[in-house]
Amino acid sequence: MIPSRSVAVVCHFPPPPGGMPAQAVALCEGLASEGWRVVRIRTNLGENRAAQWLDGIRGIRTIVRAPVFVWRLTANMLRVRIVHILTGSWLSFFLFALPAICLGRAARRKVVLHYHGGDAERFFEAWPNVVRYALRRCDDVVIPSGHLQPAFAAAGAGAIAIPNICATSRFAYDVDRPLSRTCIVARHLEPIYNVETVIRAFALIKVKHPDAMLAIAGGGSEEQRLRELAVALGLDAAVRFYGYIPNERMPALYGECGVFLNASRVDNAPVAILEAFAAGNPVVSSNVGGIPHMVVDGVTGFLMSPDDHRTMADRTCQLLEDAGLARGVRAMARQAAAAHEWPSVYRQLMDLPSYASALARPLNG
Repeated sequence: MIPSRSVAVVCHFPPPPGGMPAQAVALCEGLASEGWRVVRIRTNLGENRAAQWLDGIRGIRTIVRAPVFVWRLTANMLRVRIVHILTGSWLSFFLFALPAICLGRAARRKVVLHYHGGDAERFFEAWPNVVRYALRRCDDVVIPSGHLQPAFAAAGAGAIAIPNICATSRFAYDVDRPLSRTCIVARHLEPIYNVETVIRAFALIKVKHPDAMLAIAGGGSEEQRLRELAVALGLDAAVRFYGYIPNERMPALYGECGVFLNASRVDNAPVAILEAFAAGNPVVSSNVGGIPHMVVDGVTGFLMSPDDHRTMADRTCQLLEDAGLARGVRAMARQAAAAHEWPSVYRQLMDLPSYASALARPLNG
């Protein structure tokens, strides 16, 4: 007999850390706390040094990951009632989400597709037949922001918006804490996250506030170029590259920093912004994708266009120079983060037909 409360969570699990992996961990821990049997099926190779080394080699890792993942999936499929897949677009969708959907369907399990890719429209337009095929085989489709609902509707699927998980208790929020002059960006150092614009904005901030610093948490293909840019702008002593930081250490870093800066060109509902809200770090961000569903301009943060480093610098300086403004924005942002606590998210998950069905009808193995 397979327990009715049993679920396989399919995702890239840390290391390295990241928004979607952090959500996968939070989902697993939350469900386990509610009495669910949770099986983690990682799409990356693993945590030991050899696995991490292979995961770091482009091309080779793809060849190795796919068969290992299928073996893990088939080995665990018959142990659970639900297959809950967290995914983005493009290669990860083809290599991991699509096989998990098809195998879950073949095994007559309930399949939940939890889509986090901010570039859904472009992906769906490029591969319409594959997307429709996959979505028709899912019992439920979940997205973290209403921003993507039109794209799924156009693909013939209804998507239910359930917010990302944020445990605000992890963050030492203090609305009376003076705003640190150290700004922070916590994103992968890849072109779509446009950290170059953050560095260029910081150069202008530094002119008005010579004691300002910039903390960059994350790694990626753009790191060397961004380091060179910081040197070229005379910022090398004021910009610190931390590399990837484990999720459990991020609250401490947020606590040491002030304004959170984000200039991404493509996005959905970034967990990093949600964590900044919880920590009391005012957010100045680009207005792309689902971010305007999170950041209310002038209320819970400030918005600008993705490449507008001047406006980013101006809004940041406003926050650094106006303690009352910063206090109000921080308070409203923290209030917004409270809606993402696990009890609220869990209730919404249990309203999904897949989860409701699993609770109602035990499945014999």
